[in-house]
Amino acid sequence: MKAKKTAAGSFYSENSETGKTTISHLGLLTELKKNGYARAKISEDNYLLVKVADKKLKRATEGDLVSYLHKYLEENNEFKALETLIKGISSYINNKKLYFLPSIDVGNDMDNEFSSKFFFANKIISVSKDKLVEIAYTDYPNYIWEERLFTHSIGDRPEETGQFEQFCYNISGQDDVKFLRFKSIVGYLLHRHKNPALAKAIIFYDEKMNDSGQAEGGTGKTLITLALKHCRNVVVFNGKEVKENSWFRNQRIEVTTDIMAYDDVKKDFDFATLFPVITTAIEVEKKRQQAFEIPFENSPKVVISSNHYVKGPGGSSDRRRRCEFELTNYYSEKHSPEDDFGNLFFSQWDQFEWDKFYYFMMECVQVFLVNSLIKGNDEIEKNRRLENLTSPEFVEAVEGLSKIGEWVDQRDLIELLKTEIKDLTAHTFTKWMTIYCDENELKQEKKSSAGNYFYRLIKNN
Repeated sequence: MKAKKTAAGSFYSENSETGKTTISHLGLLTELKKNGYARAKISEDNYLLVKVADKKLKRATEGDLVSYLHKYLEENNEFKALETLIKGISSYINNKKLYFLPSIDVGNDMDNEFSSKFFFANKIISVSKDKLVEIAYTDYPNYIWEERLFTHSIGDRPEETGQFEQFCYNISGQDDVKFLRFKSIVGYLLHRHKNPALAKAIIFYDEKMNDSGQAEGGTGKTLITLALKHCRNVVVFNGKEVKENSWFRNQRIEVTTDIMAYDDVKKDFDFATLFPVITTAIEVEKKRQQAFEIPFENSPKVVISSNHYVKGPGGSSDRRRRCEFELTNYYSEKHSPEDDFGNLFFSQWDQFEWDKFYYFMMECVQVFLVNSLIKGNDEIEKNRRLENLTSPEFVEAVEGLSKIGEWVDQRDLIELLKTEIKDLTAHTFTKWMTIYCDENELKQEKKSSAGNYFYRLIKNN
């Protein structure tokens, strides 16, 4: 960043008798203020250091301030003042001193309930249920974070179907109903508005998994994440390297982060560790920096891709925090989108293809605004979830032998299951029965007689 020259001595002076150079704390803060440094209010008690230029905001650090002053003094050949600054830098630039910088209220730059904004290089487009409204930047009254701005200048809406839209249709099994649901999911992720009643993580799987619950991959989950990154500020976590209990696991999150993407999470990933991220404010603690909180309404949404079923504690608290979608295995390691379209997505697109892409993504937002998150087949999803949380053999045995209201000898059932599940214990059986009842909205009654243990399942009232 090039420092702007002001009158020499604006925040420093030299004693003509002693030759000693002093720096004015107030003058230094005034110099920083003149060059756009301020404190941005992001919530009731949280402020961030920012650089403001033409209503555009960029996160700043104390290091940025030091770099600016260093460059300013060097360009003005004020090396005595620079020496003084270096010697006393911790007294001139510190957190408490920066409280005296001007504060600005950036307001809420999130989307509202009924619309979503896309910040293109040449104009803003506001997307609502039934129309797209163009807004000139000169007419936009609010501050804009630089991270929100696209480099793409949008043109008129093309009539042709774009490559990415066709790709999404293919991975939806070329099924119109499933494709509409997929668009509602993408629209949910793109809509920068948090509804407490619809706080869910999106989880993408492959439709075909082998007997161990693992998919072969290559179906296009990574391309979905890349597409989101071209529309929103996305922080991608390598799912195999996520440190679930680390204090600094959220340190890459900023106030402008729209989506947290967990890519290819490991088999033992615990979905429950994300519950606070999905439903509450996020505490961001960066190494050697002051922690700050992002309130729920401004916090990122969550998307997960996995080649394994993402396991959680089961029950209603688990179900209401996840929205799962299975990608049809149209693509694989042997057949890629490049084979269909003759080019690499994103890096080899021309202006026309980019326009088709962005208009399709805005259409996805409209689908969500009209339909909310479209549900899948609840029964199929429940059965798959049950089999992955317990085992297919367990589910088949319980459903075959446990008729509602009839008593079942628990020991006989366990012994029968052990012929298929060698390491099954009474403790595991009890845990799985609890999950089975939660998923089917049943409750279990128990009794013992002459040393035998019985249970029966009854419907919740």
